Amino acid sequence: MITAQPFVLDERNQGVALSKRGKPAGESLGAAIFLGLFFIPFILVGIGVVLASIHSAIEWGQMQQSGVVTFATVTQLKIDEDSEGDTFYASYRFSLSNAQGYHAYSKTKSVGKQLYYTLEKGGQIPIRYLKSDPNISRVGASETLPGEAIGLGGFALLWNSIIGTIVWAFSYGFWLERQYATKSRLLDGTLTQVTAELDSDSDLQLKLSYQFHSPDGEVLYGNSSRMRNDLKGKAMPTYGTPVVVAFVDKKIHRLL
Repeated sequence: MITAQPFVLDERNQGVALSKRGKPAGESLGAAIFLGLFFIPFILVGIGVVLASIHSAIEWGQMQQSGVVTFATVTQLKIDEDSEGDTFYASYRFSLSNAQGYHAYSKTKSVGKQLYYTLEKGGQIPIRYLKSDPNISRVGASETLPGEAIGLGGFALLWNSIIGTIVWAFSYGFWLERQYATKSRLLDGTLTQVTAELDSDSDLQLKLSYQFHSPDGEVLYGNSSRMRNDLKGKAMPTYGTPVVVAFVDKKIHRLL
């Protein structure tokens, strides 16, 4: 049944819809700031992983240019057990001659499972150290990019892709709210389809399709949805029910 009063999807906009004055309600600036602060640690982690990956790759490049292959003595073997998988560590020590005699260098590095079980305390392990700074060394004499750099690079790509997508969605949503708050016009429309269903949490999800005329007379269509538990057990709006549309442009519009 067509009613004189427009149906309002977001109950906060009841007064705006009836008076056709003011700006539609949206996400608050405080909520936007809170979400922005919430994601800062995740962004910093992403930056840290990228820097670690770059550092590892640079170190590998230096090793290829001036790295020296030698053998070190294994001083300790350790396995860190974790529900997500074990990590294998080998501690080693090697000595180099200098003007004062000999200087010993010690390191602990993660190694692959296969290599780990070939090692024994007091045995030898091939390493590559940086000639200009022997404190920097890696297990193995291979010239291929180490798994550490590859792993960090892959993790950085995955992590920053996920966080980047979330930040983009958040930023776009905030921009969209600003468009509605500063540029929207209120236009009359009608419902063309109504769907009301309970989700897995027994919340009533109201999904509405609508049509309206743009300021230049073109017929436009759109969809809006919102959780409306206050309408449980009540009559739903029907086809043809009047609504009010917040219109920014032909691609950006939604129901009040």
